[in-house]
Formats: sequence, structure tokens, C-alpha cells
Amino acid sequence: RYAHCLRHLYEYRKAGKYYALIWQRDSLKYPDALYYKALMKKQQADYDTAMRWFERYIQNRQGDRELLHRASIELKGCRQALADLSRPAGYDVHALPSIINSAYTEFNARPCGDSLLYFSAMRPVTKNSDVQFLGEYYRAQIHVISLPHFSEETSMAKQLNHPQYHNANLCVNASGTRLYFTRSPISGPADANVEIWMSDRLKGKWQKPVRLDAPINLPASVNTQPFVTELDGREVLYFVSDRAGGMGGTDIWYA
Repeated sequence: RYAHCLRHLYEYRKAGKYYALIWQRDSLKYPDALYYKALMKKQQADYDTAMRWFERYIQNRQGDRELLHRASIELKGCRQALADLSRPAGYDVHALPSIINSAYTEFNARPCGDSLLYFSAMRPVTKNSDVQFLGEYYRAQIHVISLPHFSEETSMAKQLNHPQYHNANLCVNASGTRLYFTRSPISGPADANVEIWMSDRLKGKWQKPVRLDAPINLPASVNTQPFVTELDGREVLYFVSDRAGGMGGTDIWYA
């Protein structure tokens, strides 16, 4: 369980150490530890080692049937990664400056023209190290960065963020006049009561966000990850939901 916790915290090196220890001590009782040991190597880009352990896990045929199938897929992914690395793509990848990247989680970067960059970040709302690992002390917020000088537009972000909600998963339409994003209450499970909100930009200012009504937001269902585009001159909103009527789990819907 400790190894699983480390894996979910993205502590791949430490998790791999404990998966290896578990497998060495009792490989018959915990055959799937070998799969996770290989996966941790893959997550650290040690593809050669990961391939060896995935192949051994598949050859043993003692693990969970679903994990055996996933191991075959992961093995193909390792081979593809090595093939891609042998063919340089011809471009450089650079980390964005510290005004964007931090020791915590940044995601959902969305440029708006060549003057603004929106992104979401899950960061602690307190500097008290005794409580920083409790979920209620983390909050997802939308940040707005002015380009090309990378300065934060705090007033613009205040119009979008609500202190009692996680605010994230933003997208902007082609004209830059409307955006969609998600909100979910800080208290309770992170994937519960997620809803899509919208704000229009008038005279250079984002208006007070409004919650979208049914059939986009439905009660007792997750409604998240909006993405807006245009098809045949009409604005189309794609989103993810686990509502009734889908294929099972979460599905992609549009409006």
C-alpha cells in the first residue's frame, strides 16, 4: 500500500524501490509488484530496464489478467519511445519560467492570441507545513499571464476564481470573447459535483461567470474538461461526463 501511495504521489523512484523489495520477498504472493516495478522505470524514462521487467512479467503469466494486457501495451510504448528518441524531432523543449512552474502542479495551459496565457495550478493556500498535505488546504485556481514579458494579471484572475471552489480546465473560443471552465467545491471528493461555467469578455473584462444549465450540467454527474471550437461557423463545446446514457464511465459529449 505504501508503494501504491508513493506511485499516486508521483514519487516513482521511491515507489519502484518498494515494489522491487515486495517482489523480491514474496514474488508468488505479490506477482503484480513486478509490473509496477517496470512501470516505475518507464515513468523515469529508463525504457530499456522497463522493457526487461515488462517482458519478464508477461513471461511469468502469474499476474492479474488486466495488468498482463496493460504490460503488453506498456512494452509497445517503451519500444516506441526508444524509436522516437533515435529520431530527433528537430525542436527544443524548454520549461516555462518560475512565475508559471512551481514545486506543485500546473496544467491546462491555453494561449489566447499572442498576448495572454491562461493556465491552472493546484497549490497550497497555506504555508503551514503541518497541514499542507490535507486536501482542503490545496486549491486549483486559474492564472493569467501577460506575454511576452510573463507578468501575472491578478485582477483578471480574480474575476474567474471563487475561493470556495476549485477553478480549472479553462478553454477560450477562437475570438477570445468567451471562456469555459470548471468549478467543484473544495470540500468533498475532487471528482464530485464538477460543473462547467462560462464567462463572456466585454470591453476587455471578463464578466461574472455563470453556471451552464442542463443539458450541459446535470445533477449527480461529473461535467468537466470543456473544449470549445468552431464547426461550420457554429461554436461547439466538447466536454466529459459520466452521466446516464453513455457507454460507461466517463464519455465525451458535445453541445
